[in-house]
Amino acid sequence: MGNNIFKACEFAFETKEKENAWRIEGWASTIEEDRDGDVILPSSFQSSLKQYLGINGGLLLWMHDRSQPIGKVMNAEIIEQEGVYIEAIISKSK
Repeated sequence: MGNNIFKACEFAFETKEKENAWRIEGWASTIEEDRDGDVILPSSFQSSLKQYLGINGGLLLWMHDRSQPIGKVMNAEIIEQEGVYIEAIISKSK
């Protein structure tokens, strides 16, 4: 059995209500080491981010599960030495 150590994290975010959705924004990825010891540099997203966003925005998934889309990423910005900052809309409907 492996050593599963989870760090407790606190973060703040603000939601802004629209008619049938919540608007959120925050960090989708940072340069901090994750719980698996991986560090993903912001430049890693340089070639794929535009394609991911496409014309109508990229899918926002629940727990990285492609069968559970919960909204759309409308804008994403690569910020060197920090990470990827996104603005997204989450549907209020199920």
